[in-house]
Amino acid sequence: MTRFFRSMRTFRFLPVLSLAALLSGQETVSFTGGEEMQKKVQNSLVSISCKAKGITYGYRRWMDRGTSTGAGVFISKDGLIVTAYSLVASPETITVKMADGKQSGATLVGFDPFIDVAVIKLNSGEAPDMLAFDTTDSITADAVAIAGGFREGNAPTLIPITVSRLGRMGIGIAYIENFIQFSADVVPEDLGGPLIDQSGNIVGVNVMTGTKRAGVGLTVPASMVRASFASISQGGKVQYPFLGVYVRELRNIKDFNYPAEGLPQEGLFVLGVPDDSPAKNAGINFGDAIIEVNGVAVTSYSDMYQALAGKAVGDQTSVVLLRKGSRMQATVALAERPLLPVFNIPNFCRLFLGFDVGKETISPTHTAYTVKKVYFFGAKKKEGPYGEGDYIVQIAPGKPYGVPEPIRENAQMAALIYPDSIVLDDSEYGLDLFFAKRPDQFGSRAVFQGSMKKISF
Repeated sequence: MTRFFRSMRTFRFLPVLSLAALLSGQETVSFTGGEEMQKKVQNSLVSISCKAKGITYGYRRWMDRGTSTGAGVFISKDGLIVTAYSLVASPETITVKMADGKQSGATLVGFDPFIDVAVIKLNSGEAPDMLAFDTTDSITADAVAIAGGFREGNAPTLIPITVSRLGRMGIGIAYIENFIQFSADVVPEDLGGPLIDQSGNIVGVNVMTGTKRAGVGLTVPASMVRASFASISQGGKVQYPFLGVYVRELRNIKDFNYPAEGLPQEGLFVLGVPDDSPAKNAGINFGDAIIEVNGVAVTSYSDMYQALAGKAVGDQTSVVLLRKGSRMQATVALAERPLLPVFNIPNFCRLFLGFDVGKETISPTHTAYTVKKVYFFGAKKKEGPYGEGDYIVQIAPGKPYGVPEPIRENAQMAALIYPDSIVLDDSEYGLDLFFAKRPDQFGSRAVFQGSMKKISF
């Protein structure tokens, strides 16, 4: 399926406004269609309450997932609603509340987890009104738009905002990133609500709340939602092509401890390559710098998106890279993007924890892991130092109930690190590692937490 991507624009940041403050009535909403359009928009908004089935992921975590509340918007008379996938993932029950107070159960129809968008449908009844997706893709930085939501127990909420940036990438909250950014908090109850232009068209779906990034709202553009909608509204699957590289922009690397010799000033540094990925099979390795794809110069994440735009699973892709100063070319057959690629231990440690690991056989039943090259300090909170030559003596995955265990063998290390034991939910990981100068010591503790959604192509 052809993907639509918009290149990054010049922008300026506007003063951050809290949506809670805007609710005080200091700001007013204005539609070109006047009060009639405002009423249509309000009647199209819904509140969504989703009780998730199962328990939370994580090592020794047996907690009920609980209920989440967010928003959505009707896009068809027969009750199709667009919202955020993270709101309705793995639902046990979905309840929709409409502007007139009526409630109905709903069913998950389809979803695109890579852009965090889903479609649900009322189990009974019709939509009182509906909105259409914008097809012009004409939203610009500094444009005025309206963030639509639905606060529990209140009327539908319309908040005027100003777009601060287009093509927002590189923040690791979704697998495919190309967000519209606006400078205002979106409260969790408004997750999945629409961003609407002054003509009443849906220009995006709000997928980021101020709980993670205060003062910033992020919206999946309508162009990306439209590209997925034809499939997910029929319960189908969206396929994204995957090169198989996890990267960082060279021009923005400030905390990376890697020899600069032979690296270009601009390009994408290959930080991780999953086993059996197309890139791995084509000979692309950690430390390579991608500088050109399909004849297009690559200096940023945006360039990479543009170079791969329109490509499909199975297409041949030409990649030019620099390896220790030498120019090389690889031809890669794009595969289908997996939701969570399974890494081996060295790849996981380098990409998520910031260091390479080595192995030592202490006894027939005891394999020790040591810290080799440290590329960046990945611990969110350090309670003790760690560095090259230190042993990983204990691991406590899956906070808050992880119990420290000594590392004794390869299989144990692999099982504790990835993939099931440390994932706190579908997007975050957390674990404590204990480092010591000798394998028989208790060690000092470092806490690692972060997003599983690293920038990848």
